[in-house]
Amino acid sequence: MRKKILIIACNTLDRGGVQSIIMSIVRNLSSIYQFDIVVFDSQERLYDKEFLSYGGEIIRLPNYEGKHSILKRLHAYGRGFFRIKKIRRIIRSHGPYEAIHCHNDFESGIFLYCAEKEKIPVRVAHAHISKTWVHLSKRILNAGYCRLINKYSTDRICCSASAGDYIFKGMTYKIINNTYNERKFDYNKQVSNNDSNVLSILQIGYYCSNKNQQFTIEVFDAICKRYANSRLVFVGFEGEEPGYSKQMNIMLNDRHLSDKVTFYPANADIPYLLSNCSYLVFPSHAEGFGIVLIEAQSMGVKCFASDTIPKTADCGGCAFLSLSEGAEKWADTIVESFLCDNGKHFPHDCSNFKEQNVMPEYEKIYRGESL
Repeated sequence: MRKKILIIACNTLDRGGVQSIIMSIVRNLSSIYQFDIVVFDSQERLYDKEFLSYGGEIIRLPNYEGKHSILKRLHAYGRGFFRIKKIRRIIRSHGPYEAIHCHNDFESGIFLYCAEKEKIPVRVAHAHISKTWVHLSKRILNAGYCRLINKYSTDRICCSASAGDYIFKGMTYKIINNTYNERKFDYNKQVSNNDSNVLSILQIGYYCSNKNQQFTIEVFDAICKRYANSRLVFVGFEGEEPGYSKQMNIMLNDRHLSDKVTFYPANADIPYLLSNCSYLVFPSHAEGFGIVLIEAQSMGVKCFASDTIPKTADCGGCAFLSLSEGAEKWADTIVESFLCDNGKHFPHDCSNFKEQNVMPEYEKIYRGESL
């Protein structure tokens, strides 16, 4: 019988960088371990069926899903403590577990506390986000969570130093590279129908202010004034800012760009879209890592990313630009690149992020061995 691991999701099993890491672990280690996962919504998402196919369970603890802003905020502040009894009950009824692997950043502290009380021997806190602005009251709450993480985790891991320094401030931690699916994102399997005279920009991610799609629209507007034969493709879905995509469409209409922009859902064929784009843009304000940059580079796609992104994501195909330089500078840089290389794809060495090279580190952790 396989030993059991309990995963705590960052939110759902929809497409996203953290979800990609979770699924990578499950795909590669499900022959050794049975994985159960706690998610925080009530809806079936992109990876649900695949996750269940490996024999584990999806356990739902939905966050507040109503539209009342005050109730939503109150829930966000108190949900961790309100869930203690539920979490301990889940561990008792679905276990016993060999390890718990928490991907929910600061709130991991509550789950790690419960896991220690229920005698789970290996308790992993996994940091994925870098420093962002939060309200003072939230910072105070997070400081309390940090004390729980420090006291009750047996292992602290992260995707980059910026994520580790933010979540595990003052604690020791280990960096483990995020992984990409090298069988899916393969430079040698490209299928391209892209016209080499079309400057095609691709952005992938939740529609929200941190991912900064509205800035991308400003950049694209400036690009079109320099090179008219340009296209923009968005892949994503609503995050926690339901009005953000509506504002994106207003911006596109105001700039008469709507006929040059295509929206794809989160379950789109990403390798195909990467094969058919000139460049990927990644203008986020803050990221713990940015696995989409690795996926793009593995397909030979050059990436233009904000300089707040950890430089460890650069496998030779990233150009980092400051958001403070503005959309005009970004547009100039992208158009100049296209006039030189026509968006041609070049292979990059992403081997440090291949699943086969990273999974042994997770196996050691789950066995209780020190990294």
